[in-house]
Amino acid sequence: MKYLSWFRRLGIEKLTNILLAAFTFILMIVAIQQYRFGHVTERAYVVAKSLDNDVRDLQVGKTPWVQLAMDNEGHTPAYHVMGTQVLEVALSQFPKKATFKRNQTRENEATIFSGVPLGMVASEKHPLTQIELDGIKSGKYRACAWGDITYEDAFGVSHYTNFCLCYSSSPPAVYCPYHNDAE
Repeated sequence: MKYLSWFRRLGIEKLTNILLAAFTFILMIVAIQQYRFGHVTERAYVVAKSLDNDVRDLQVGKTPWVQLAMDNEGHTPAYHVMGTQVLEVALSQFPKKATFKRNQTRENEATIFSGVPLGMVASEKHPLTQIELDGIKSGKYRACAWGDITYEDAFGVSHYTNFCLCYSSSPPAVYCPYHNDAE
């Protein structure tokens, strides 16, 4: 009965206002948490993939190249997407620091929607030598596609993906033990 008399003294209008303010405050907290959760779960995640696991023009005197794709595995579009990539024939030992030793290719800015990959070519900038071809066939050398992808998610936040895919004498392409990270 004590509580009932308190409610009567307070008045129904004041009580309604207090309850409405408390409910509004709780809804604001829930909305903020949903926004934070939604940003993480719904944002764009752009990755680099090998499209066909094969090095093209792998012959002495030819310039080898591979077909890659920038793929958005998130739920919202990735905006202002730009990729830089290069194919390098190098020793099978991977350096811990990724460097572009030769001229790399820079893709034009694009928008990538979820489930609609955008192709990109990574090519060596010099014709293949006999030593490099023999090294690839023996396993001493590999053809590695290195690069980075920069983009903005639907929430206006900038992100990057660094990638390294290596091709040996037999498919499939494998991700390098280093140089594959994202933010």
